[in-house]
Amino acid sequence: MNTVLAAPPLSQSALKATKVYLFLVKPKNASREHIAGCVLAQRISNSLAVLPTSDTNNADAKLVHGLYCAPEPHPTPLGIPRVFVPTTYRRKGIARALIDAAARTAIHGCPLDPRNGQLAFSQPTDSGRRLMDSCGVQRVYEEEDDDLQ
Repeated sequence: MNTVLAAPPLSQSALKATKVYLFLVKPKNASREHIAGCVLAQRISNSLAVLPTSDTNNADAKLVHGLYCAPEPHPTPLGIPRVFVPTTYRRKGIARALIDAAARTAIHGCPLDPRNGQLAFSQPTDSGRRLMDSCGVQRVYEEEDDDLQ
């Protein structure tokens, strides 16, 4: 998944603190299920609010992964460092279903609402940015150096 997303690998300590959500499908005439999507979710502490395009002239705006963000960090409990759905399964709501499942269950007894700033993506691709918009996520975070190998 990291290779396809051009993302750096996560460290062993980051992986141990990560929950993995898989979307399985059983194609017709197949004896086994296939993975049609994967989302990684992990606890984070802060994220940055993505600014609307009209606010990008703000001198205080910070460029993070190609997105202009407000410079002030906001408390955010859940980060999504990786989302992947193979091209054959895209545009079917799989990524959205996985994000919703992560928001509901990643923190036991504390369902989160992505639209209320309780969830952030790291390094979104163009497709990831569209997914953020469709899920109502308007926050991004930078992975810590110690989270990377």
